[in-house]
Amino acid sequence: MIQNYLKIAIRNLWRNRQFSLINIAGLSLGITVFIFIMQFVASEWSANRFNKNYDTLYRLIVQEKDGEADYFLPPGFSPVIEKETPAVENVIRVADGIGAGVLTYTDLKSQEEKAFRENSVYYVEGSFLEAFSFPILSGSASLAEPKTVAISEEIAIKIFGRTDVIGQVLTVSNQFGNTPYTVKGVYSIPSTSDIKAAVFLSIHTLESEANRGGNDWVDPNGLENGVVYIYLQLKKNSDPAQVA
Repeated sequence: MIQNYLKIAIRNLWRNRQFSLINIAGLSLGITVFIFIMQFVASEWSANRFNKNYDTLYRLIVQEKDGEADYFLPPGFSPVIEKETPAVENVIRVADGIGAGVLTYTDLKSQEEKAFRENSVYYVEGSFLEAFSFPILSGSASLAEPKTVAISEEIAIKIFGRTDVIGQVLTVSNQFGNTPYTVKGVYSIPSTSDIKAAVFLSIHTLESEANRGGNDWVDPNGLENGVVYIYLQLKKNSDPAQVA
């Protein structure tokens, strides 16, 4: 019985093969598009969900008078917000497009030098890794001290061949000069994170004029130039609308 139905169906498809081909192609395309949309939705929904502070972190956006939204803000807003807004527990500044340069490491025993260019270099708040809860493989999550750096597992293996490299010194040569940074931590990058920097430099380094190479527009206390994203970590049970 089933075989007869199959034969009839195949004959009908063949008899109207042009019409059948259009229908089958349309159905296939529809299923493919549906699968891609569901994958996109699942990816967007899972983004940053690993973060233990996910529900209390917000990115600050300024609404301009002309209706445009400005994401890049002056870094000097940070202490003002922290002081004037009691519901804010932490203000995290992230500069993602200014740190690219050459990383250099010199082995003190062999005097062998390794140097390579890295574009994915961010300047971040000292509490960035703690607020965004990146898994720390070795060392500390704090970058509160100037001239400190956290590197990804991939970079640690690339330079040192291992991840237990706390205390090692990397020289970063970028638009702000040649500055030595002490490795404070090694982290892994969660696959669902939308921040995937290879190197995080302490933004407090740029508080010293000597470490800015004449580029005073990047002064972390400046209120004129929009060079950072600002994230707010609110205290539990705070009302985001009231904070805004």
